[in-house]
Amino acid sequence: QNWIVEKEVTSNDFYGSFRTHIQFPSYVQQNDRTNMEQWIKDNTPKESLFLTMPSLNDFRMNAQRSVFFDYHNTNPIYFSKNFAYEWVSRMNELGIKSYSSNVKELDIIYSNISYDRLIYLNDKYNVTHAVFPASNNLNFTKIYDNNSYVVYCIIC
Repeated sequence: QNWIVEKEVTSNDFYGSFRTHIQFPSYVQQNDRTNMEQWIKDNTPKESLFLTMPSLNDFRMNAQRSVFFDYHNTNPIYFSKNFAYEWVSRMNELGIKSYSSNVKELDIIYSNISYDRLIYLNDKYNVTHAVFPASNNLNFTKIYDNNSYVVYCIIC
């Protein structure tokens, strides 16, 4: 078949069209969460392993750091029995005993992780950092905080 191209599409045309149709923001959002994720991206080693609250579903993408457990991006569990078992095991390690669609409940469970449990996770999995709500006060080195979040270094 012969295809007729009426207009050459440039990257600017595509971006403008994409933004118009998808309502993609033309600015970078800034809030406590994005500021925390940007700080982590800029100031922690790339090989760090983070514990994060279940509600921080795109933390891995934004901060560009590995996460111990990702509650939302679980597609591989459908294709790998071993991955599924590991996912459930890590969920249980955080004190989450069953799957729930109520992420706020899961954040509360996560927020109650004990100091000893964090030490255990560091020893077993080499978890290096943890992100908690700003109201949490743990006996670890605080490396970042704002009105909403605090970041601890588990092995500083």
